Amino acid sequence: MSEEQQWFYTDSTGAEHGPVSADELQQLGATGAIHALTDVWTEGLEAWVPASEIEGVIPEAPPQAAASAPPEPAHQPHINLGVGSGIHLESSITPRPMGQPAATPYGTTAKSPAKWIVLAIIALLAIGLGIYFALSSSGEPKPEETPGFMEYSKANNLINKKKNVDILGNNTDGLAISKAFAAGIKTHNDPAIEESFPGLLGKDGEVRTYTMAKTEGELKTTIIIVQVLKLKLLSAKAQAALADSVWLHAKSALAHTPYQDPKTRLVVALRDAETYAKVMIGHPVASDTTEQKATDGIIESHSGDEAETRLYPYFARPKKDQ
Repeated sequence: MSEEQQWFYTDSTGAEHGPVSADELQQLGATGAIHALTDVWTEGLEAWVPASEIEGVIPEAPPQAAASAPPEPAHQPHINLGVGSGIHLESSITPRPMGQPAATPYGTTAKSPAKWIVLAIIALLAIGLGIYFALSSSGEPKPEETPGFMEYSKANNLINKKKNVDILGNNTDGLAISKAFAAGIKTHNDPAIEESFPGLLGKDGEVRTYTMAKTEGELKTTIIIVQVLKLKLLSAKAQAALADSVWLHAKSALAHTPYQDPKTRLVVALRDAETYAKVMIGHPVASDTTEQKATDGIIESHSGDEAETRLYPYFARPKKDQ
């Protein structure tokens, strides 16, 4: 090595140090600060090379240590850059600026694992978005495309907006049925309901009723929606008793109307200010036995998230009118 040469070297983290003189580089090798695999570079080298390839940098191991040291490849030449070595270094070669990543033996920059992690995350996001759009366009019908949904929405909005009106209906028959139902339910007295919320169904109780009464050929349909604003305040037992009472008074409200026919489709829904608690579907029939039950005539009953959607088909108009 020439004493005029300035050397750079890296540590175990890849950080660069230097410049140091040839003597200082040899001292670092003698003290173990750099070792055979430490990358070093000086002007004239095309790439960083292991310190073991520079003659005089790493001291020769003593005989006892030489046996345990891994054999150096026979084909790996030593580079002698000293005076008289015969190697001519072009002055046009410029040193790599400090901070530039160390080059691999083949002259290419080593790729960081972080780059591959970022690419993997981007690929996963792309796959996730693809799955989402595939599922969202899988052909599942939208609510507004469901028969009866638009007609139901108009009725439901009417119930929500008419804050000061408790009797609602789609026509004269609907209004008459709502009025008869409200008069009957306000006189109903059930111990479970009174215990849970005294006066809920009394004269000043907050019970709003909407009725859709329609005839399509020989088919008659009556839909009664009962809104009890404080429904959630009732116990589970009181809510069950209220649902039975609502069905019982809905059947009674059809008396003396064209819809008291046992073949009439009767749909009764119980809701609070926001959600539907129960939807009962059946016919306004009385029991054939001497012991009548409030729930006589119910064919199916629904509660929970699916309750509201069960109303849509009964609001649907006949296909010939659509």
